[in-house]
Amino acid sequence: MVEVRLTPVEWVVLLVWLANGRLRGGMVLQKLGFLGVMEAGGCRLEYIPSRYTPFSVQLAEGVREAKEGGLLRVYTVSSRGGAYTVYVFELTPEGQRLYRESVGRLEREARVPQGDEEARGALGG
Repeated sequence: MVEVRLTPVEWVVLLVWLANGRLRGGMVLQKLGFLGVMEAGGCRLEYIPSRYTPFSVQLAEGVREAKEGGLLRVYTVSSRGGAYTVYVFELTPEGQRLYRESVGRLEREARVPQGDEEARGALGG
């Protein structure tokens, strides 16, 4: 297993990137982050139980910082039928650049051989 050391902002950018640059739903983001933490280990996100999904304050702060830093566009849409509001997260070009830089750094730290597709897949590349 590759130990992943990402900041909360990098986690947010990685999770949205893995959803093809656009992720719909705050709970989805939190659940994917939780699963990533469980799989990767060695990261800085702590999760607490909440009503619908494990919740990370650090990941929520990462969303805020990514938005304020121009890495992420966050907006809301109405659900089908308009019963509730859903958050949508989209990477900006600057967020895409950060993703590429972060993966490059992780590859160097992990010393992943270029041909090791299984390890590269664990990094989201």
